Amino acid sequence: MTRPRDFLSKPSDWICFLFFSAVVGFFALPIHELGHVFGYRLLGIPATMSYAREMLPPGEPQRFLGVAGGPLFTQLVCSAALVLIHRNKWLTFAFPLAVIMSLDRIILYGMQRQQLLVLRRAPGMDETKMATLLGWNPLFWYVAMTLFFLLTWVLILLRLRYGLVKNILLCAVPVLFFVALAAFGVFVVERHLFPEQFRIQFG
Repeated sequence: MTRPRDFLSKPSDWICFLFFSAVVGFFALPIHELGHVFGYRLLGIPATMSYAREMLPPGEPQRFLGVAGGPLFTQLVCSAALVLIHRNKWLTFAFPLAVIMSLDRIILYGMQRQQLLVLRRAPGMDETKMATLLGWNPLFWYVAMTLFFLLTWVLILLRLRYGLVKNILLCAVPVLFFVALAAFGVFVVERHLFPEQFRIQFG
């Protein structure tokens, strides 16, 4: 298999890689919420969003397309990044985008692992809401999202041919930026710019 151009061979490549890791890490949650907004807007519902929550007009019930829009839009963005990686295009942007967007649901599963293991669902999560709205078993959506995550990482790992250290950095750096900047977004940006939504989520 032909080794692709080592796109981390120049300082400018590293600067771009770190920059895009930070940008995607910060905006990953709003991208997910934007998917919810798109879903509701397609139904003619004027949904809006904060940094980490979609907002519906008072009295408006949740709808399947609006709830599913978040996870599905995230997967769509991740899939587009995988296409760029496969074509060796914009790799300093595509790798952080694919890595971070693939983690959108999995990190939440880890945080809710006790409920998922015991109850086979986590109240309040999109997958549980989607299952409730359709009358399906919630496990279907959790399994489907997990399989997408695993497939994504198989495809990412298959494209890592830059040496052990760089391969690890390609995966680890975006994850660290995502964890740090998403936490900053929720506990600083959301808390101070959207205090009502923060209270709804965290009390």
